[in-house]
Amino acid sequence: MAPSSWSTSLQVDENNLQKYMCQKQHILTLQGAAVSLGHTLALMPTTNAADGLVHFGDSLMLRSACTHGLLNADAVAQVSVNSGLRSSASGLVVSTSATLSSCPRNVFTVSRVDDKDGFGDQTYVHYGQVIRLGTGAGLHDQPYYVWASASEGNEEQGGGSTGSARGVAEVCVYPRAASGSYWRVLRAETPPRRKVRPRAGTNHSSSSSAASADDNDAASNETRVSLGDAVRLESVAGGCDLQSDPTVIMTSYGNEWRVFAFKGALSLNTVPGIDEHRPEAGATNEWSFTNSDWADGMMEDVRKKAAARATVPPDDVADVSGDPAMHLIDPVYRAQQGLRDLEAEGLGAHRYSVIARVYPLLKGTGMHVVRKLRRMCRSTDVVGKGQLPLRTFQGLLSWVAVRLSEQELQQMKELFGVDAAGKQWRPGFYSTPQEEDSVVRIDYQRFFQLMGPAGMSTLRLETVRDAYTMLQDKALGRIVEVSHIRRLYRPESHPEVQTGSITEVEAQEDFLLQWDVESADGSISWNEFLDYYRDVSLATETDDIFVELVRSSWGL
Repeated sequence: MAPSSWSTSLQVDENNLQKYMCQKQHILTLQGAAVSLGHTLALMPTTNAADGLVHFGDSLMLRSACTHGLLNADAVAQVSVNSGLRSSASGLVVSTSATLSSCPRNVFTVSRVDDKDGFGDQTYVHYGQVIRLGTGAGLHDQPYYVWASASEGNEEQGGGSTGSARGVAEVCVYPRAASGSYWRVLRAETPPRRKVRPRAGTNHSSSSSAASADDNDAASNETRVSLGDAVRLESVAGGCDLQSDPTVIMTSYGNEWRVFAFKGALSLNTVPGIDEHRPEAGATNEWSFTNSDWADGMMEDVRKKAAARATVPPDDVADVSGDPAMHLIDPVYRAQQGLRDLEAEGLGAHRYSVIARVYPLLKGTGMHVVRKLRRMCRSTDVVGKGQLPLRTFQGLLSWVAVRLSEQELQQMKELFGVDAAGKQWRPGFYSTPQEEDSVVRIDYQRFFQLMGPAGMSTLRLETVRDAYTMLQDKALGRIVEVSHIRRLYRPESHPEVQTGSITEVEAQEDFLLQWDVESADGSISWNEFLDYYRDVSLATETDDIFVELVRSSWGL
């Protein structure tokens, strides 16, 4: 029972720490964006037509039924686009977020692709018609258009989805009105029909009107798209629907939800719990056009419901639990409130600020610092229980230039402290602080496990295996020895060599010092090789950087 309880406790702390670190990074990013990209967050008007219909030339917002967030364009973060043109341009990241106020990020102008598409000269948008969605001048000087790649991507993995989902296509906003920016407006409740992709050289818009003629009468009012209608937007070039789901991505504005293109809706494992004001999630490929009148109504409705639930007068609601409407219109307010909520739950800075400071220091000081510290802990732990006296652990941290204040030391005890029996430390059992410090021990294994994921990602693991296989191929009898890694290791790949902090000779010596060869014949097993790269992985934030480091180290 004890190991299971310990494992569960570790998993809970891992999840809580990730939540805190993610929220902290989000608010820091968002606060920076509020300053440097404030012009893209300023309020801007939308088209508020009296007839409630969607017209060409309207400036509107597009709301996801799944995340209940608005489609956003990132003013800064670029993505590489292969549009099939001779000279391609970079696109910008798109996402959905919970901010409901209209601003240059989320207001798009609806335009007609072909005036001769079979729908006459009406200014209304009809079901079956092909449109473009372009950004306004508030985001960039030139318009960017919502664009989807015609080619299908890799197999869909994770992200709250299930099933053998294939054919995920990239979506961004693109500065050219290429065919990838053509979107056919369809009813969300109508099952998608199988359509034949037009041959090269044919008019996409004309073919779309023919395909929709069976279902839609262009002269009928029932075919006109209204604000709030549940619609699908199908990419003419790729046949995929515009989608958004609860998979979190980091944008220039913090944590938001991804947008992609896919054939058919994805099934969600869980309903995304964004905040208390959101209803149950709808289909990932369902959207609705909306305007600032709708957003104002939403905020007023939220305020009324909050006031009705409150036990204090409505004017004091903001002082008690925060202004619920501000959650919807001010992203910085919402992020700050999120941190305050974590603090109130005991999951904020009071609990995690010490490792929020220490972990980045250990990872950023050098690629081998984490490994050196862990090896020192192991060698100092003569009993082999994975525990060290509190002051001893504090001293080892000082050796790698991490000094703890007394307040941070207290937090370390709360997170990693155990007593003589190995049970989690609890304050108040000792008569003096000196007696407490002499008894409390730090579970350093838990300290390192909380620093990173329980296991390396598949991509990282496969890259390390490729490197070890290469060493085996070059070794006599496929037995890897120290002499092989000394001869084949490329010190110029060391990050500190590339920054000019150390020489290649120093990097070579530093690398060779990291190996504890257990075998008498000097061979290095797969487990020893993997153990080294597990420590390097803890100090490497992204898969891309880790893969490049391993491959360049061995010339793969």
